[in-house]
Amino acid sequence: MTHHQGCVLAPDSFATGMDWLIGCWTGLLNLARLVWHLAKASKQPKLTAIIQSRRLTLFRHIMRMDDNADAKRILLASPPADWRRQLGRPRITWLSTVQQDLKQHYLTLPEAADLAQNRPLWRMMSTYGATQS
Repeated sequence: MTHHQGCVLAPDSFATGMDWLIGCWTGLLNLARLVWHLAKASKQPKLTAIIQSRRLTLFRHIMRMDDNADAKRILLASPPADWRRQLGRPRITWLSTVQQDLKQHYLTLPEAADLAQNRPLWRMMSTYGATQS
């Protein structure tokens, strides 16, 4: 028998091949359980919550910019009426993702733009999800 990527390779036969396959899956499941337990024990926020918090922080930064700033004009601009998304491109935009994040805080885009001017309140709102795991 030889070792290959953590699994034991046996002589070629269907029965031992199935045993090898089951052994590999068992090893992967054990590894997944270990990673899950380590993540749970680390008391770290979920990665998705951290990403959401950073996305909302960037949104706040852009909303606090001058109305003539390129980043703000581009973010809030509507595409021309005859514009079509290229085939194969995602339909979800960064702004629609931000709107989904804001829904979790029961905010609309205009309400969030107003709230973005209040730095302490915004920080408390945007980091709340990241600290609750």
